[in-house]
Amino acid sequence: MSTQMQVREDDWTSYMAIRAAWLSFVGGRTQGEIATQLGVSPAKVHRLIAHAQKSGYVKFQIDGRPMECLQLEKELSRHFRLTNCIIAPDLGGGDDEAALRAISVSASQFLTGLLTGPSVTRLGVGMGRTLTASVEALPKTARPDLEIMSICGSLTRTLAANPYDIVQKMQERTGGIGYYLPVPYFAENRDEKAMFLTQRSVQDLMARARQSDAFLIGLGSVENEGHLVQRGMISKQEQEELMSCGAVCDLMGRFLTIEGKLVPNPLGDCAVGLHFDEVRGRRVIALVGGESKVDATLAALRTGVITDLVADETLARALSARVGLQLAQSA
Repeated sequence: MSTQMQVREDDWTSYMAIRAAWLSFVGGRTQGEIATQLGVSPAKVHRLIAHAQKSGYVKFQIDGRPMECLQLEKELSRHFRLTNCIIAPDLGGGDDEAALRAISVSASQFLTGLLTGPSVTRLGVGMGRTLTASVEALPKTARPDLEIMSICGSLTRTLAANPYDIVQKMQERTGGIGYYLPVPYFAENRDEKAMFLTQRSVQDLMARARQSDAFLIGLGSVENEGHLVQRGMISKQEQEELMSCGAVCDLMGRFLTIEGKLVPNPLGDCAVGLHFDEVRGRRVIALVGGESKVDATLAALRTGVITDLVADETLARALSARVGLQLAQSA
């Protein structure tokens, strides 16, 4: 009985939050006016609107980007031969969290356009913080025909679920069918990887993933703030060994030098999932943010695998400076 009452209370809160949001953002009413109309206190209205935003009932979309971002997009597209480049404006926070917020909005708009068209019925997806934030910002769409395929191991080495795996989140947003690759991102050694790859289910899932219409990936780094280190995907010793080999980027489980070349380290051979060479020549969309990812982004772009890039303005400026692009300055 108490559970049923809680469900009804939650439904009522959502109902009131949605109504308050309409009155505020569409109707232009003040919180005092909304409080009078709904028969609640102004403080309650404030909480209801916050609940609507947190629950994803309210989505903001800004058409257009500043001229500086458009210029960066043009120069980076030309230099790296990108099909699409979208640069999210600097929000002024000066940190990776601000970059993440900006990218999630731009990326969600880009992905909405991708997923509402008929060209993508099977999407191969990687994992990471930026991908997670971007998918969480997606509006719900009806794509029951969409297949969402994991292109890398969905588990950690301890066989725990990776919180930055986006298959389920994208499935919830689109109504599509999600397929996990039920193996670790990195095997303990090559023999263990070989054992995983002998499993018929793993072979079938990877074969289907290879035939995806597009691939959505994040770019990792081997720095302390990177996903691999933060989530314990690699050990401290492995991190130090990778850095000593000149590794700056994790591209689909394989490690790259700043020149975009594979590093001579055995850990990359233990990655269980598609190799980036297997998707070369296909549509590969990379989402990446924060100036700390400039080396990782440059390395990944130099492989020539990435066709579409969504990044933030701070990262894009650092990237253009690193490769010596001469960007026109606005008056």
